[in-house]
Amino acid sequence: MKYWLSPTIKWGVFKRIQYSFPRGGIEPMHIDKVLWQGLRDRYFNIYIDTKQIIITTKSPSKGDKIIK
Repeated sequence: MKYWLSPTIKWGVFKRIQYSFPRGGIEPMHIDKVLWQGLRDRYFNIYIDTKQIIITTKSPSKGDKIIK
């Protein structure tokens, strides 16, 4: 099942979701703000699927859950 992040998601909820995934390696500065703002501006969509965060231009389909 895919869990899509809503474009209206609040910053605090977005950060809690981000912190639930393991970190490692090199990470660009402020990438979290870039992803959140791109989602809010509807440049792309983000969903969670089997322990991965996927960035795509596809839209949610029927039966997918949306995290607000």
